Amino acid sequence: YYFDGELLFDVLIKKIEKKREIRTKDVICFWSDLLGFGNVFFEQNWNLNPEHQISIFNRLKDAHSEFLRLTSPHGEKSLILNDGLVKIGLVDELNHPDLIGLFLRGCIWTHMKINEIELKNNLPGCRSIISFGQSIDYLEEEIKYDDYVANYTKKDPNNLSSIASKNGNPTLVYNPSPFQMNTAFSKSYILDSLGSKYGIESNKIYIEQSVIDFAKKIAEKFDFHYEEKYENDLIQILVLKEKFFPSFGFEFDKEIDIEFKEWKTKVYRLKSFYPHDEDMREFKIEI
Repeated sequence: YYFDGELLFDVLIKKIEKKREIRTKDVICFWSDLLGFGNVFFEQNWNLNPEHQISIFNRLKDAHSEFLRLTSPHGEKSLILNDGLVKIGLVDELNHPDLIGLFLRGCIWTHMKINEIELKNNLPGCRSIISFGQSIDYLEEEIKYDDYVANYTKKDPNNLSSIASKNGNPTLVYNPSPFQMNTAFSKSYILDSLGSKYGIESNKIYIEQSVIDFAKKIAEKFDFHYEEKYENDLIQILVLKEKFFPSFGFEFDKEIDIEFKEWKTKVYRLKSFYPHDEDMREFKIEI
């Protein structure tokens, strides 16, 4: 990075060597994966004909369009990774049970809408996992083209190089802050990868135990009522601000014990969701 004692890439080095405090942030991650997406690639030995290409294009476009329609600008960051879709709820910005409920409702609607259009097209749908965890920022969110232009080639080292000005100074390295060292993202992704061999079946949506633990903590923080009920093979988890009026609530019809390497947890298959500001005696979202 130095030539004859001169620093060649000043901006890049400053970004790399910037001192950062280690600060964890609470996050909720929704991960959704289009089922069976990779099958055609293997079946065709990765040589897709035009018909296959059109089919894959349409499937991705339909799912991603629903994902974008149901993305909120408030306390939420999203990422598309081919057939994988990610929403991150930033708890610092969603710092109220009602706001957490709205984020969860958006995740659940996303899952349902993608499944609706998938099944209409005779496709297998998506499987979704929601987990809670932490993230840590450790590096710049992006590295630009101009960061790699040597200082001695610039007329003014403090401004963009002429080549970066001409090409729009595109981003070369992406490292979005909410996804850096994100344990909720990792857990959701791993659980989806375990799949049916571990009882995490087909096009359903699952809530990992850490979300339940978080629900209890945020209810206590705001002096809301937290309630668990076990009845007729159903598990009900509620965060109530008033009797019969939840900030959010879950109804599960299956509990699954997971042991993977040294990790032990539970996941719950979601049957119904109780949304914010609805009388739970009269309304719930059936999955």
